[in-house]
Order: sequence, then C-alpha cells, then structure tokens
Amino acid sequence: MLLRNQLYAGIVDVPEYGVRDKRGDFEPLISEDLFYRVQAILSGRVPSTAPGKRAHPDFSLRGFVRCESCGRGLTGSWSKGRNEYYAYYHCRPGCRAVNVTKAKLEGLFADELALLQPTPGYMRLLKESVLQIWKARKAAVRDEVANAERAAKAIQDKLDRLDEAFLFERSIDIETYDRHAEKLREELTLVRIRTGLQLLASD
Repeated sequence: MLLRNQLYAGIVDVPEYGVRDKRGDFEPLISEDLFYRVQAILSGRVPSTAPGKRAHPDFSLRGFVRCESCGRGLTGSWSKGRNEYYAYYHCRPGCRAVNVTKAKLEGLFADELALLQPTPGYMRLLKESVLQIWKARKAAVRDEVANAERAAKAIQDKLDRLDEAFLFERSIDIETYDRHAEKLREELTLVRIRTGLQLLASD
C-alpha cells in the first residue's frame, strides 16, 4: 500500500538482499515521526505524541492536518443539510478559519502523498545502491577480520617464543615470563573479541 511505504521516512527494507529496516544513505521525504503518525491514523491507533487521543473512524485526518491560521489540529463533524448529513473538517472554536469537506481534504491529502511515491526507476537504483553498499561493507569486514587474525597469530607466536624462552632455554625468570605473558594474553583476548564483533556485524 502506498501510504505504508517506509522509504518515505528513509527506512530501507529489501528482504531479498538481506536488508531489513536499515537507515538509508539518502535524504528522507518525510520525517520518521510523521511517517509513524500516518501509520497510527491508518491503523486507527493512538498517535504516539498524544496517547489519550483516539482517531475518529469517520475523520482519519482529525488532529493530523493543522490550521494554517492558528496552528491547531483540525477537528471533524457531520453537518445536517436539508435531506442528508455532510462531513466537514474545520478549525476549533475561537478560529474557524478552515471549513472544508471531508472528501476534498482527504482527496488533497491522498494526491499529495501520491506525488511522493518513488518511481520504479528510483526503486531500482535504490536497490542497486543498497546491494553495492552491502557488498562493500561485507568486503571491508572480511579485510578487517583477516587483519585481526594475522594480529592474533603474531601475538600467539610471541607467546610461543616466550614459553620456549622460559621452559626450554631458561633465558628468562618467572617474573619476566609472567609479566610479558599476561600482557600478550590480554592483547590476544582483545583481538579475538574485536574479531567476533566484526563477524557479528557482517551477518
């Protein structure tokens, strides 16, 4: 559905490329707050900024569209004509600068959102860009992991030489051995932790 598209708020969701709810590297068309306020209206739920306020089933834009004159959210009501009732959005008492039919305002709102709909070409380029960024990130993580593994091997080699110097060559005393061994083991642990974090980030 057009009004449910997260791209308006800069949120990229392309499951076929393994991308779920990621912040896009582009300027969103609307704020994330506005997007979720629209979702709340469409779902008939409470807007997050006004927990005590319920969306009226007949006037889904009530409180969402604001009066240009006073800045307050419009309300809605039914007005009895000669033979039937008519739905209107209007400003609140004390202003009354706006009085527009429900059909007209909701039609204008839908037209405005339709103008924001991404074109197929835009969506294709976006998917290609996301895939390229994702591949580049995976390659960077692989390089980081390879560097970390080389660093871990170099530290382990030092530990092995230290063991040999103490156990077999007897060229260092126990205090020197303990001091250097503790430092090297700390370095090795930190490298392994960083490697694990990098692998998690690449999943």
